[in-house]
Amino acid sequence: MHYSFWRTANALKQPRLRNLGSALFFLLLLSISCTQGPSNSTSAPSPVVKKDNYIKATPNPVPAGPGVGTTTISWATKDIPAVDVHVFVAAAGGPENLFATAPEGSQDAPWISSDAPFEFRLYSGSGSDRKLLDKVVVTRNK
Repeated sequence: MHYSFWRTANALKQPRLRNLGSALFFLLLLSISCTQGPSNSTSAPSPVVKKDNYIKATPNPVPAGPGVGTTTISWATKDIPAVDVHVFVAAAGGPENLFATAPEGSQDAPWISSDAPFEFRLYSGSGSDRKLLDKVVVTRNK
């Protein structure tokens, strides 16, 4: 008799455990479906966005070594007249100096020291109509 009591009690618990397991599985599926975007979306998954107007430095930071180091500044613009594109450089908050004028290109900067960062700025226009398009700060490892 004692054996049948435990068997009956366990038999009563099994449907509850099955229902609890089913409920947990359902909640898991529901949470997964709520965190994913729609599967019929026509847009691609968030690729790296390429800017139309950019400036970059390679390498950055410039590796440590004797003397000064060199980085190559590359830039490109889209739909801006060549006479309106200017690259300026400023060292450690100092005054800007013209580095290049062209809608796209690359040019070495063979004077990068570890004393202070250099900020290269890509502009369109000139004077009061000048607009900052992008910038990159170049440093050198010590």
